[in-house]
Parts: sequence; C-alpha cells; structure tokens
Amino acid sequence: MDFRPLDDLCQSFRRQLRSALIQAGLCRVALVGLVLLPPILLLDWLTHFSMAWRFVALGGYLAALSATAWWTLISPMKRRWSNEEIFARLDEVLPGTDGTLLELHELIRGKGIEEASHPLGQTLVSEAVRQLSPLTGQAARVDAIHRPGVARWRNAAGIAIIIFAAAAVPLATYLSIGCKRLFNPLSSVRWPHRTTIALHTPLGGFAVPQLESLDIRADVSGVVPPDLVLAFRGSSGGYWIKEKIPIRPDGSIR
Repeated sequence: MDFRPLDDLCQSFRRQLRSALIQAGLCRVALVGLVLLPPILLLDWLTHFSMAWRFVALGGYLAALSATAWWTLISPMKRRWSNEEIFARLDEVLPGTDGTLLELHELIRGKGIEEASHPLGQTLVSEAVRQLSPLTGQAARVDAIHRPGVARWRNAAGIAIIIFAAAAVPLATYLSIGCKRLFNPLSSVRWPHRTTIALHTPLGGFAVPQLESLDIRADVSGVVPPDLVLAFRGSSGGYWIKEKIPIRPDGSIR
C-alpha cells in the first residue's frame, strides 16, 4: 500500500511544530531579556555596582535567559514525536475523526490485523483504506499546532520591543553605558555624573587603632561643592560618625 500520504503528513506536522517551537521560544527569550534588563540597569545606576557585583548581575541575567531557552525551546525540540502520537494529535483536533487517522495508519501498516492475511480480508482492508484516505487531505489543512498561542507570544515580544525602543531613544546614553557595564564587567566606564571624587587609599589602609591619626586625601573635579562629608565608625559597628571636610581651592581635601 502507498505509505507516502501518511508519511508526508507526519513530516509536515514535524516541520510546522519545529517552526512554531522556534518562534515561540525565541519570543519568550526576547521577552525575558527585555523585561529583566531595565531593572538591572536601574539598580546599577542607583547603587553603582562594583566589578564583582556586575559579574553577579551578568551571571544572573544569562542564567535567566538560558533557563528560558532550555525550558521553552531546547527541551521541547528534543522530543521526538512518533507517527502514532502525531495521528492521535490530529484526531483530537480534526472534527469528526474520533481516532480515524490512527486507524488508517494501522490499516495501511497492517500491524495486528489477522484478517489481512486472507484475500477477502485484504480486500476489506483496501476498501477501508480507500474510504479513509481523503482524511489525509483534511488533516493537512487543520491547525494542529495551536498557532494562536504562538501568535500571542510573538505579539507580546513585538510590543516589548516597541516599548523598549521608544524608551531607549531619550535614554540612549544611559542605556549604552549600562549595557557596557553589564555585558563587560571589566569595563571602567562610569555612569554620567557631575562630581568626581578620587580618593587616595592610605598605605596602611583605612582601619587604624582608636585615637591614632589617619591621613585622608582626595581630589575633587567637575562641579566642586564647598565641602564633603566623611563618615566613619568603629570596627565593632555602632553609629556612623559624620564630619564635614572643606574642599581647598585647588579641589583637594586632606
């Protein structure tokens, strides 16, 4: 018997399923990436992540994208649909079949049909196959992949891209700097600021015994305020002690 119509139907189903999984998976990955990126950049702008924290932020961001790609794209695509599973799925979505395609598959393959070993039985099987064969044409036109679900993910990703692009136009400088800091934690690029304080670390560090002197030096550039606030406390904790230090005319403090 001619197996090609059923085989072509299975191959068509697998191609459509693969295309739908790729579209939906990529849209989900893009959506997660666009949703997570602004909060990470905002937190970095508020707290000025150190290099170590930027590595942590990048690792968490990539981990979220990788998990999304695995669960919504890679893992579903690794599943191998058998012909029987495909026909069972098509019977679910094709009106009025009620398992007919799966029966047609079994009739053509002749598995488990004892009557097919006799001439009369073969004639009956051939007649049944002839009557059921038009179903393959109907099944080829039915939507067995649930494309509205794929369309919803595609629309959601498209809306997120439009919103992100619209917000990025007035914030292009901040977005560029934030992405450089996130995706290259070793970068020395800094957020836009009006005042720069270059603090010189003492040779012995900032911790000294109580009542001993500590030499604090710094250079201030950009918009120079009249003074700075120095905060310190004991190694055992407690309240912070704050003192104002005037800035010299040359922009240095000591």
